[in-house]
Amino acid sequence: MGGYGSGRTTARAAVDGSIALDINSLVRKRILIRDARSFGTLRWTRVSDGKETASCGYGFDTTCNPMMMNVFYTYNRAEKISCNIVLDSIPVYFGGRRLYLICPECGRRTWHLYLRRFVKCRICHNLTYQSCKESHGSDLFYARMASSMGVNMENLRRAMSFYIKQGRKERERKARLSRRGRKRKTDLGYNRATGKVNASKNQ
Repeated sequence: MGGYGSGRTTARAAVDGSIALDINSLVRKRILIRDARSFGTLRWTRVSDGKETASCGYGFDTTCNPMMMNVFYTYNRAEKISCNIVLDSIPVYFGGRRLYLICPECGRRTWHLYLRRFVKCRICHNLTYQSCKESHGSDLFYARMASSMGVNMENLRRAMSFYIKQGRKERERKARLSRRGRKRKTDLGYNRATGKVNASKNQ
């Protein structure tokens, strides 16, 4: 029987590289508002250089019941996709209402729908997170170490994670102290060539 790390690496796509329709972002940017009709174009850009990576047209009507939104785009530069999305809202504790997207496939409320060949939620698209794909990359290593030490693998993983975090914090603390020391020497007129503090600055 296979153990931790014995299976093949998951081939599931990650949400990080997918185009997501975010209801919270649409409301925050005043693109989607209550009791209105509108249409336009949504654009996604790369963070590093601001270059456009994807776009889709949209139109919505929040005056009807149920509220509706339509998105249309081209998939793989060939297939034209158009999808009607039902919007739902529920009251929130401090007043007002919060909007949700209804997944066209399973009918569940969600904040994100992913624009691939079909417009669906993360579960229906069988998407995962990049951090989840990377978190089990060392399972085989931990399993072998736990077996040789005679301890539980999950307890070993937690202990290793704790010490890794502590080591990272210690390195960051030393880096901050080092930067403060360099700044202090500069303020005193430290001369790197001679390794001494200038007398004029030390007075």
